[in-house]
Amino acid sequence: MPSTDTTDKLLAKTGLPFPGEVSSVVVNEKLFMKSYIKTLSGKGIVLEDVKTAFNNKEYAEKIINILEKNGLKKDVFQQQGLTGLYVKVPAGLRLETPLYYCFILESPGFYQKILNIIDIEDNAQVTLAKGCAAIVEEGVHSALTLIDIGSNSDVTSIMVHNWRSKVKVGAKTSVSLGEGSVFREYYVKLTPVDAITLTSEVNAYGKARVEIYSSTIGHRNSRVLHNTRVRLKGSGSSAIVNVKSVAHDQSFIKHDITLEAWSGETKGHVECTGLLLGNAVFETIPSLKSVSMDSELTHEASLGKIKSDEVFYLMTRGLSEEEATRLIVVGFLSQVYEKLPKHLKEYLLSITRMFVSRTL
Repeated sequence: MPSTDTTDKLLAKTGLPFPGEVSSVVVNEKLFMKSYIKTLSGKGIVLEDVKTAFNNKEYAEKIINILEKNGLKKDVFQQQGLTGLYVKVPAGLRLETPLYYCFILESPGFYQKILNIIDIEDNAQVTLAKGCAAIVEEGVHSALTLIDIGSNSDVTSIMVHNWRSKVKVGAKTSVSLGEGSVFREYYVKLTPVDAITLTSEVNAYGKARVEIYSSTIGHRNSRVLHNTRVRLKGSGSSAIVNVKSVAHDQSFIKHDITLEAWSGETKGHVECTGLLLGNAVFETIPSLKSVSMDSELTHEASLGKIKSDEVFYLMTRGLSEEEATRLIVVGFLSQVYEKLPKHLKEYLLSITRMFVSRTL
């Protein structure tokens, strides 16, 4: 196991401003626990290597149950090179400090295969903050995260990606959201990547609430595909999907968003907004489906460019054209952070400012 200095240096290379309370770091296929894990364990939180947890009788049954909910079998663990985390948050725990963890591609051409299983029990409150980054120019990152949330819990998930221009990424998050619970997902990708496919699927049951927010920039010739599907399966469940994207250079960005109402007294709204810079392509496909007369689903989408009068105004205040453009882009993308607590809002805003200044 590397020293604290070694893991801290690796974290620094990711370019992500992680705080000191990082619980764990996965480098290629190896998982390293940080000292902060002792604090979490003292609160009853379980955080282990996913394979180790599966081989523990105390957790194996629940892991198999979560896998089966997602159409998977336990033989998934037979994949060579598979790594990832098992996280269990006990019933009734309200964790004030976000649970930070990080996945790093360190070796050129490495194929990183991640399986995370997150078990949030009833009446819990937690923020999961995950960073994924490459510190080499090329490689593959493939990740599947299964989140099982009990009843009356409050869960916020933050995922920040910082890749390199020749890295290929596929990441899927699948969530089962129990009655009366709230799930918020924030996704941020503001640096170049070769190609990325991001999929979010949420099944929400009685009176559960789903909020999905995304801020994305496409660079150079990158292809960014973002698929979102929310199924409102319980009476009184609701969803908001709010997406902000900037398509730059010759990039291609596509958002495929589907809201499905499978029960009565359900509500959902999709908002997808794009900015075009350069010769990029932006495509959005919002889709609404209902099998209930008592559902209310709406969507709106818009696409445009930065207004010249906005740039001119900022230039009259002393900014260059490039500085004005960056300031407008930061303001546009950061709109989706408004509902976050102040410290998390500032965390994502600092990342947005940093990456926009470096890459745009």
